[in-house]
Formats: sequence, structure tokens, C-alpha cells
Amino acid sequence: MSATYAETRKLNRKTAESMIANMDQFQLVKALNAQPTQEPNLIHEKLSEDIVLQLEKSGIVRRLSKTKDLTGLEWSIPVLKSLVPLVQHRPRFEPGLQSKIDPKVTKSVQLSPSIDYVDITLSLDLADDAPNLMEMLASASAAALASKGDINAFSGDESQESGFTLGICRALRASSLHYGGATAADLTIEDFLGMQAKLPEFAGDPPRYFMSRAAFSMIVLRLFGSAAASMAPPVDGDGDAWFLNHRLHFIPGMPGPDATAGEVVAVFGHLDLSTAFGYERNFRYQSFTDDETDLIHFRIKQETDFRVFERGSDNPNDPAGPLVGLKLGEGE
Repeated sequence: MSATYAETRKLNRKTAESMIANMDQFQLVKALNAQPTQEPNLIHEKLSEDIVLQLEKSGIVRRLSKTKDLTGLEWSIPVLKSLVPLVQHRPRFEPGLQSKIDPKVTKSVQLSPSIDYVDITLSLDLADDAPNLMEMLASASAAALASKGDINAFSGDESQESGFTLGICRALRASSLHYGGATAADLTIEDFLGMQAKLPEFAGDPPRYFMSRAAFSMIVLRLFGSAAASMAPPVDGDGDAWFLNHRLHFIPGMPGPDATAGEVVAVFGHLDLSTAFGYERNFRYQSFTDDETDLIHFRIKQETDFRVFERGSDNPNDPAGPLVGLKLGEGE
């Protein structure tokens, strides 16, 4: 009986671990630099799996959005309460195009990869053996990719820097927005409660809060005062704090206490019902050793894409989508 895919991957991983255990860092660098052939590169596969495992722990969007390997041609995304085949590969959008397309009208969300590079430089003294080097590469690259992915997913402005991504804070429309004070200093608890009340009920996991660490520290903790002690991180580690009986995640790049009118300072709801994250599971590697400085330079490449497919509508009286935002300023 032939081995299943999972069994083959498990066997390959054990083989790779055995190979790495008998290598020094120079041999590992040579293995990572090996050009693709018809035979699988077990060292590449193991490092890719290690990075993915770390990403799934630290990347909020990668863990909570609807995700799928980019190698698939088409797959289903939940649109409110229905399952419709929506995702297909198309050329990458040009700047400004995403905001002009309504996925609910076109009935499609196109995922095409944007390339992210992570450049890592390590001292040979720090990476004195191959297993240690693999662990450092996986943790460092995963942390960088997770942070960049979360920044683009929430704050992307369709610029080249953000991979032409239209982030959640800019994608949400009038029906999915609750308006608070003109500045962050004007926000009250009622503003957050009003945002919660705007979110419809959906089956599945409870909704979550998303905001920057600075906004939480200077806005939420100010409002709660001594009661802030009840906002300690969940004991299971899933989230950075409790807020109004919901898990809260800190998102780098979201507006902070200096936010002005027109900016979304907090998001509340279900990422898996409103966003799609596509990724290529296998990474690409380049590296070289600088003998004069005793440094190893690595470049790790990943292809990903992100789309917000449930944004609400332009009519503020329509029901909100699965994500709602707290926007500063008066309603439009």
C-alpha cells in the first residue's frame, strides 16, 4: 500500500532532521543554495514547514483569515451564510483597482501572488551548528513575514509598498462603520459598545477585536482606569488582552492615539468570514557566506496575497458585514 501524502511528508521531515544533525553551518548553506531539481530538496521542505508553523502561531491574518495554498486553481469562500466558488488566479491588480471592484457584485475574488523578501544576516558565532541555524532562520523570518502581512492586511493603501493590498481599515464601507469622536482622545466606552452592537450575529467562533498596541494603551486603558487589570492576556495565549469580554489582538501599523478624523482605530468581527489569505507553502532561499566578516546572509522569498471580500455597502442603513470598524469623525 502506497504511503499517504502526510506520511511521506513526515518521513521526509525525519530524514531532513537526520541530515541536518550531521551538517555544519557551511554544509547547510550549500544545501539551501542548491538549485531545484526533479528530486525534492528535503532541507528546503523542512525549513519551509518550520517557517509556516511559526507564522501560524504569530501571524494574526494568516491564522484567522480564510486561507488556502495559492497553487489551487479555485476554492470556496463563505460570503455571509453561503459557500460560493470565488477565488481564481488572475494577474496582480494595478494600484487603485481593488477599491473600485465589489466582490459581492463580481462574485469573484482574484488571488495572485505578491512577493515578499526577508533578508537575514547572522554571525557564524551565533549559528555555530546547522540545527541552531535552521531554528534561527525559521523564527526570524516568520516574525518578519507575520508582521508585514498583518500591516498590509489591516492598513494596506494599494501602494506598491503594501503589495497593492487594500487593507481592512480602508476597505470597510459605510454600513460596516461606527463613527466615534473627532479624535482618539474623544472616544468613550459607548463608542466601542456601539461598534459591537453594529455587528450582526454569525455562527462560528466569537468575534475578536483588532487594534494597535499604542491605541489600546492610550485609549482603552485610559477609559477603564483601575478596571484595566481585568484585561490580562487570555491564559491560553490566544490573544493579547481581553476587552469587553472578547479577545483582542495587537496589530502593528494600525492607527494609534494620534489618529485623526477619517481613520479607523479599531476593528471588530470575524476575519474568516470576510477576508481571504492565499499563500505559497514552499519558500525560496538564497544565501552566501562572507569570510572576511564571518557573516552568513540569507534571502527568503514568499508569495502571498490578501483580499477583503465582505466590506459592507455604501448605504449606512444596510446591515454590516462580518467586520466592523470604529472610525473617527462624523458619519458620511
